[in-house]
Amino acid sequence: MGLPVEQVVQRPSATLISWHYLSLRHTDVPGLPPWPADRVHLVGIRATCSWTLHTGIDDYGRYHSEAITYDEPPAAEEEETYRSLEVPGFGLGSVEPRPYAADLVYCSGHVQLTPGVVGTAGGPPTGLYANPSCPSCGRLMFHVVPVENRIREYGDGCRSLFICEDCQTVSCNAMGWN
Repeated sequence: MGLPVEQVVQRPSATLISWHYLSLRHTDVPGLPPWPADRVHLVGIRATCSWTLHTGIDDYGRYHSEAITYDEPPAAEEEETYRSLEVPGFGLGSVEPRPYAADLVYCSGHVQLTPGVVGTAGGPPTGLYANPSCPSCGRLMFHVVPVENRIREYGDGCRSLFICEDCQTVSCNAMGWN
């Protein structure tokens, strides 16, 4: 979790990707066919609006040829504003997986009111956002993992990772809180 963007994209200086949430080895997701790369990444961009990012993946698990679509395009100055708020190294650290148990505070199905819990990973898709279709073949993409967090202004909300099993295309999407 929280890898530097330079480790997950081919061309860091030319990408819109600004945030890495998590990486998964595709072999840890039951039912997926073999891929040339051993991992996929849930990533994000500098925006508070809903968006979908489609990208190719190379043999080393790095993203390339990113294309982003927005439900409503962000204001032109939004990216620079968020860029100015970034602190080098912010968000890098460790994550402690916790099982759902009696020590979590449940509120409307969420556990983020629990002290020390700033997000969740795993489970079914969250939010009211439709699974994307593969931009290459049009097939509905396989949902891999959702993440919810409250870490920073433009990175919080619901994020999900999807893959096309045939085209080996990855999509990440974002929506705000419902």
